[in-house]
Formats: sequence, structure tokens, C-alpha cells
Amino acid sequence: MAKSTRKPKEIFKTIKIKGAYDGFNEFYKKNQEVILEGILDVFNEFKITDKKKLTFLIKVNLNIEDGETMWDSEFTFTRNDYPVLIKEVIPFYEEKENYEKCLEIMNLYNDFTNGKKIPILE
Repeated sequence: MAKSTRKPKEIFKTIKIKGAYDGFNEFYKKNQEVILEGILDVFNEFKITDKKKLTFLIKVNLNIEDGETMWDSEFTFTRNDYPVLIKEVIPFYEEKENYEKCLEIMNLYNDFTNGKKIPILE
């Protein structure tokens, strides 16, 4: 059998999360901001790199009621995935009333749309 000569995927950013939680919902609620910051790092990197794709890896080691759970989640983004900034990231900061961060994200979004209006705000 021939060996695969695929180049391993290059990971742009990795975060490691370890802790004890009552379940996945508690895990996500407590770590949502660090995950969203990682997504923002990806799109900020697109502004200074020529790469077509960037991969964000989340390595998780949880102690949940049933025992230890480990998994890796890999998110590969392209420049065209910028709507995630408005659909997923901004609502988190709006809920926290962090409007400075919302403005930063909107400016980042505008970098990818060449200043076109945000559809949900029209």
C-alpha cells in the first residue's frame, strides 16, 4: 500500500482548555469568550497574510460528571467566512454591552466587505 504524502494541516492558532464542568453547556458558557477571541485572531490575521485558509484548533480536556472527556475541534476559515463575525461574534459582545468590542468587530467586518452595509442593519 502506498504511503500518503499529504502535508499535515498547518494550524494558525491553538487554545487548550482544561477544567471541571457540570456539562457541555457550562463548559461553553465559561469558555465562549476565549473561543470567540480566537476567531477574531483568525480574521485579523487574514488582514496581514496571503493565506487562503487559516485553521483554529481547540484542544479540550474536561472533567464532567461522567469522567474525563478529551477532544479536539478544528475550525478552518477562509476570507469568505467573515459573516461569522456578525452572526456569531458580535451578539456575544452586545449581550455583555461591550460596545467598544462591537465597534472593533464591525470595523474588522468592514475590512472584508469594502464598507458595504451589514445586511442585518439595513
